[in-house]
Amino acid sequence: MKVTIVPAGMNLIELLAGHLVASPTDFSRILVVFPEQRPGHYLRKALGEKMGHSFLPPTIFSLDDFIDFLYSRFLGREESLLETVEAVSLLYDLNEVSPEHSFSGQKESKLTFDEFFPVGNKIFQDLEELKMGLITTDKFLAIDELAGEKIPEKTRTRLQKMSYFYENFYREVEQRSFSTRASRLEKVLARIDAEWFTSLDQVILAGFYLLTAAEFELLNKVLEAEKTRFFVLKGAGWEEMMKRIRVDRSEIEEIDEAEGSSGEESSVLAPELEFCQSPDGHGQLFHLNNLLADKISRPAELNEKQVIVLPAVETLIPVVEQTLARLPETAYNISVGYPLTRTPLYNFFDSLFKLLETAEEDSSDGASSLPPEQRFRLYVSDYLNFVLHPYTKNIYFPATPRTAEHTRILFHLMENNFNQKKGRLFWSLEEMAADPDLRDSLEKYTGENPAYPRSSEFIQHLRSIHQQTIIPFLSLKNINDFAAKSIGLLDFISEESTAPLHVLFEPYARAFYQQLEILQSQLLTRQKFSRRSGYFQLFRRLFSEARVRFPGTPLRGLQVLGFWETRCLQFDDVYLLDLNDDVLPGTSKVDSLLPAPLRKALGLRYHENLEKRIEYYLSLLVAGAKNVHYFFIENDEKQKSRYVEKSLWKKQKKEKETDENKYIKKVSYRLALQTPNPPDIPKTEKILGYLDNMTLSASGLNTYLKCPVEFFYARVLGLSEKEELAESLESSEIGTLVHAILRQYFWPDLKKKGLPESDTDRLKTLIDTEFNQRRYPSPLTGSLFLMRKQIEQHLEEFLLAYQQKVASELQAAGQDLILLELEKDFKLDYKLGQRTFQLKGKIDRIEKRGEYLCLLDYKTSASERNQVINIDKLELGDRSSWPQAIKSLQLPFYQLLASAKYQLPPEDIYSAVIILGRNHLNEKIEYSPLKGRKGSKPKGQVEKIFPLSESDEEKLKRQQNFRLIEQVIDQLLLEIVDSNQPFSARFKAEDSCTYCPFTSFCGQ
Repeated sequence: MKVTIVPAGMNLIELLAGHLVASPTDFSRILVVFPEQRPGHYLRKALGEKMGHSFLPPTIFSLDDFIDFLYSRFLGREESLLETVEAVSLLYDLNEVSPEHSFSGQKESKLTFDEFFPVGNKIFQDLEELKMGLITTDKFLAIDELAGEKIPEKTRTRLQKMSYFYENFYREVEQRSFSTRASRLEKVLARIDAEWFTSLDQVILAGFYLLTAAEFELLNKVLEAEKTRFFVLKGAGWEEMMKRIRVDRSEIEEIDEAEGSSGEESSVLAPELEFCQSPDGHGQLFHLNNLLADKISRPAELNEKQVIVLPAVETLIPVVEQTLARLPETAYNISVGYPLTRTPLYNFFDSLFKLLETAEEDSSDGASSLPPEQRFRLYVSDYLNFVLHPYTKNIYFPATPRTAEHTRILFHLMENNFNQKKGRLFWSLEEMAADPDLRDSLEKYTGENPAYPRSSEFIQHLRSIHQQTIIPFLSLKNINDFAAKSIGLLDFISEESTAPLHVLFEPYARAFYQQLEILQSQLLTRQKFSRRSGYFQLFRRLFSEARVRFPGTPLRGLQVLGFWETRCLQFDDVYLLDLNDDVLPGTSKVDSLLPAPLRKALGLRYHENLEKRIEYYLSLLVAGAKNVHYFFIENDEKQKSRYVEKSLWKKQKKEKETDENKYIKKVSYRLALQTPNPPDIPKTEKILGYLDNMTLSASGLNTYLKCPVEFFYARVLGLSEKEELAESLESSEIGTLVHAILRQYFWPDLKKKGLPESDTDRLKTLIDTEFNQRRYPSPLTGSLFLMRKQIEQHLEEFLLAYQQKVASELQAAGQDLILLELEKDFKLDYKLGQRTFQLKGKIDRIEKRGEYLCLLDYKTSASERNQVINIDKLELGDRSSWPQAIKSLQLPFYQLLASAKYQLPPEDIYSAVIILGRNHLNEKIEYSPLKGRKGSKPKGQVEKIFPLSESDEEKLKRQQNFRLIEQVIDQLLLEIVDSNQPFSARFKAEDSCTYCPFTSFCGQ
């Protein structure tokens, strides 16, 4: 018989082994062809078990290897296979030689290699498919017409027709002594003869389904040989396969499902199915680990008849880390092609190329003569991403013994410096190396650590790293040059960093070398991109399809396979992960210039074809198993695969059950949605000793009032948020800048009676000076430019609409205005009973208005809400009311500081904030929290600047309010040093966690 139809549940490998052993022949004279290589390992093992002694195995090929064997053995040809990028290069050259064959009939201008490369990839793919589909030349009128519709008009007028490429490309490939997969198969089909197989005792074809037209033709030609036998598995839709096989019905046999290969009764039973639904990937691994728990605890029970199938390759690393990590390496085998794009080595190159893609080249006169480290300016954020990559920051420092510690120190110091230089986002490499702030940081660090290298050695090391990694790629001649520099960089990282110590670096690097060597082809010598980014897109395209195989003995322990690696194999226990519709079958979209209807009409690959192949092999995998576990995720974004739906529906029909949920095991989590209270932090003797010597500021006391636990982390442990690189200034930096400008502006008026007319010209000069001193980029751009304008506008309005008006009103009322201090530092030993507290503060502005001492604090915010003191809500006896009623203790705290210096009762001192961030500034931007709510004046009275409209009753109320707040301050100070009072969040403000940087510490 020529064709044997095998029941879906029967073990193909065992069937073939039994068939071969029953034949009295030398196995080495038998040739077996499978869809891929893996079934060959299983067949050799099965033969070994049946033979019980050494033997010469049959020759076993995958289909591609079989074609290569015929091509070299019988045609005597050894041409190299053309890589995709080499094919695109040939197509590009062809595109430039015959304008009359373009879609428009004439070519307006040449396509650059940058423009051609994306479409060239699709053309090569389509040409291969057309040849594998045995498409004749008479079809190309329609192909040319319809393919052109998917090409943008600007490209189409400069691109040759598909028929031209089809006619000339393969001729050019032949002349250059290359070959492609399709051209090899075409030549084999043209000369194949049944005589080729006469030296063999038997040729076995097994496990194929829905191939290309050329591959079907090859199988049919091989079947013409007398000793060929084709085993067809009876999976879902197997009839379509039989329609393409040219054999007489009399030459077809079908094994009875009730019998095995030797006529004995078969033990094939329907598998036990389990459906597992989880809300996310963690859930399916949680259930998988539970199912495998017993076997993992006894690794000897794991064998090659158990398989974890991964249709989604991104699940591999979680499976390795969460499931396989508990097993010895001998207890499992991984045979999944892991994408190189998911490796740390790819991320290293990609972060470098992203840095280079955003580089700005100086195009000014004479700049072209500058070295690249001065001519190009790099985006700091991308630069930090690159140098802080684990491979870059662990480049060895040139010292003995070799260490990467100094390199890490260098780059983290650079990170800190960049984060402090807000607004300047582009630097040349020379500016980075020559930055005086970096040198100062290194001098300080090496001064504290005398054993470390000198700062000049750090700078030289930095220049060397730039020279080895970044600078070579700023100038690229052609693809060969790009490949050579990429290989050189990989050599450098492999030899001069800790990268080889990282897990799996060696197989990753080996796969990288193989891919990069493709770019050194002689066919690519002349090809170059007009833009630097073109080389990086080529790199990404080249690696997008590249895979690295994990090492492992194929037939040892628990198997971890991709979906397509399970073809023709049978397992007892199958764990199918990620059975979601977006994974299996997936989008099924074919990236081609040929529209889907045309592809279908021509018999080429299309989405329905792929879906049928998946269903066929999935049905065989399930039918041959004893236990099958379907895992799928269901949430707002994912739904179970259509193949799971079909399996569920069959089970429901068989058991006459309408509710599918009866069969679905749902993995769920019990989530406690309440926020736990942070644990109290006791005050140890060491902490109490630190608190006794602490100098407290108003901001520190505010932090304690808001949340004692935050006070502990920030003020006792000294923790703070890491500064982030930002294009715009943060609010604290804007505040510091505005304070400095106002201090310089009012400094000449200290101790003088009254204030002169506002001088906006001098103000602008001072603003320019401050911006220049802070080393912001010049000229200012983007958000910094807008911030500079906004500061200028607001401060001008402050002088004219507030300051000048206050001075005029006081002068009209016969009260002097004298500016006493600007940004004055105060320290105070504050006695409370037997204890003395060290207090400190810096008051922005102190002035005398008539007989009153006034403390003013500038705020760049737009509202006074963070300064409010709501006396009505404050209850001294209720500690929990304090953070809700008091938003800030700053001004009352300042009154305590100033009272000692000026020998005044603190309640007699007036304090207020100046709100500079409002849209419109006037005298109402002055806000005093102790005066009570705004708008509390009796109807008919106009609110005036202090003290012009304050009544005796209002003054008394302000003084009483201060005395209440003073008691709060006193009790808080005593509470801070109370050994019986732990740092507790019991009395924290309701909104204290919103912007707290320490929420992760206490589970909020």
